[in-house]
Amino acid sequence: RIDEYRGKFQAFARLPEPIEVYFKGKRVLDAGCGEGRFSYLAGALGAEHVVGVDYSREALHRAMIGTGNPPNCSFIRADILNLPLRRTFDYVFSVGVLHHAPETREAYQAIVRHLKVGGYITIFVYGKWTLPFIIWPLRRWSLRRDVERIRELCDALGFGYDPGVIPRFP
Repeated sequence: RIDEYRGKFQAFARLPEPIEVYFKGKRVLDAGCGEGRFSYLAGALGAEHVVGVDYSREALHRAMIGTGNPPNCSFIRADILNLPLRRTFDYVFSVGVLHHAPETREAYQAIVRHLKVGGYITIFVYGKWTLPFIIWPLRRWSLRRDVERIRELCDALGFGYDPGVIPRFP
């Protein structure tokens, strides 16, 4: 799965060098880590330490179990607008999160405070012609359908989500 996550991360980040350059030996902040896929990737590619932050207890629980909670990763519950972190990071990234904050600019400023001078930052927010262009019409369509039918369809297409099943990352 490392190659899969590497490809997905690079699709969002579009880094000019191999992603290992940004992770290996670095202190990394994943602001809005969700289930920890990219935190796991950073750790697996040699980060000195990764801090994955999310506000959702469920997402953090799934991140800790799904990643195996490696020794070079820490997962904490916090609001990205008020991160309880003193340390600075060599690389900070936030993929698909900041635009959900009431003020995107404020969310950006809150996480960039934790970037050390000369560090790197990657931010991905949804644009008009990215995910929402697909998601919002599907959302409107799905709201008019039976919930069980939607679950069956998602499962059949490989997009199912079962909160009782926690993903394991190799």
